[in-house]
Amino acid sequence: MAGTFVLNERAGSHRATAARDFTVPYELQPWATALDLSRLDDQLALAVRQFVVRAHEMTPAAQVALGEQLRAAVLAVIAPAPPSWAPTPAVLVALLAERRRRGEALLAGRARPTAGPGQVWPPQPPVWTGGRAAPGGPAPGSPGDAGSPFTPPS
Repeated sequence: MAGTFVLNERAGSHRATAARDFTVPYELQPWATALDLSRLDDQLALAVRQFVVRAHEMTPAAQVALGEQLRAAVLAVIAPAPPSWAPTPAVLVALLAERRRRGEALLAGRARPTAGPGQVWPPQPPVWTGGRAAPGGPAPGSPGDAGSPFTPPS
């Protein structure tokens, strides 16, 4: 043993783990932007993420069982509920994508308020009233009406 040394090398691949970007399915975008995620904790979000990433490794029966368990846990802490026609995998992916989008917006300092109960986000443009003044706003086409096509460009 005198004058010898041992090298310990790990065998295996050195593959980089890439972050998975989830996107909100188009048909669930209005629901996702109106979500109140304030009660969704990191532990539940991690469980949902692990399920979504590894679901393809599970048997179909396990996918359905665990997916429905997670959906029920998520529905207990979010509002509003997703549309009844939305499949569980799409709901869970949309939830993760919206949570990540909001987190990135906060980090970038461009966070915007989310919709409260009964509100729509983003706010809808004012409805054209046919030349009459809208309640509480400038008359359409007046200099204070920035949405008018007749307002000169600045």
